[in-house]
Amino acid sequence: MYAYKFSSDFDVEKKSDKENVLEELKKIDGKYSFTSGSDSDEKLNFEKMEYTAPSQDEVLESAKNSLEEYKDSSIKKIQDKFESGMSEVEEKQDDLTWEKSKDESEIKSDYAGYAKDAKNENIKRGLAHSSIYNEVLKEIDKGKESELKKVENEFSREVLKLEGERALLESQKQSALESFDISYAAKLTEEINKINSDISKKQEEVLKYNNKLEQEAEELKMKQQQAIQDQNRKLAELVSKYGLTEVNKMKYQEKYNIVKQYIDKLPRAQALQELEDPFYQKELGTFYASIVAETYSREK
Repeated sequence: MYAYKFSSDFDVEKKSDKENVLEELKKIDGKYSFTSGSDSDEKLNFEKMEYTAPSQDEVLESAKNSLEEYKDSSIKKIQDKFESGMSEVEEKQDDLTWEKSKDESEIKSDYAGYAKDAKNENIKRGLAHSSIYNEVLKEIDKGKESELKKVENEFSREVLKLEGERALLESQKQSALESFDISYAAKLTEEINKINSDISKKQEEVLKYNNKLEQEAEELKMKQQQAIQDQNRKLAELVSKYGLTEVNKMKYQEKYNIVKQYIDKLPRAQALQELEDPFYQKELGTFYASIVAETYSREK
């Protein structure tokens, strides 16, 4: 018989069960059949990389999240400074109110003493109900009211200063917040640009990877097609040289060799039982009778 092979011999030691025998028989059928690209058993299985870029709304949200701590701490710092300043102003306000109350009490106490002294002095002189005594009391009241007015005016001036300090604190707070808004907007833009840059790099990476995959798939496809063309050419040359009948004998001879190695490893009774499967008669053609006879003639 002619020895026509397209691949390595079947390794009985490594592939000795029936499943591997069936696989080898199938390969032999493939070797002795004309095939097209669509008939190739080897499939192209390339898994492309997938990447869905986030929307700009998602990018904005991500950028805001990354700056959330910075934003909160910055605003808190501004607010804390404002509240600390306002607390100092309120303390000054409380001190002013206390000082005003103390001064007014001292003035009233002092002038009450002045009135009492005037009364005692006029009683000694016998002028307790005189017009002179009444004039003295009026002067004392005028003096008291004048002093109280001074205290009130001073208090009003200081309160007005405190109102100015409050307004200044409010203005400074607003200015600080506006400056922060500008700084935050710049940082947010920077973060958005960074995220978009990362997205672009990822997209380029995915595109490059998938393009390489497509190139490799195309190269493999061309190699497969070339291998199929070579196999078909060799088979055509073989048929042209020896004829289809002889080539079929070569195919069945190879199948016989594979099955023979498998059957010879089985005990005689098991081997004969195995060969009763109609599959073998179909696969081995005229060689089926030979392998049955050879197996039947074995001692064990």
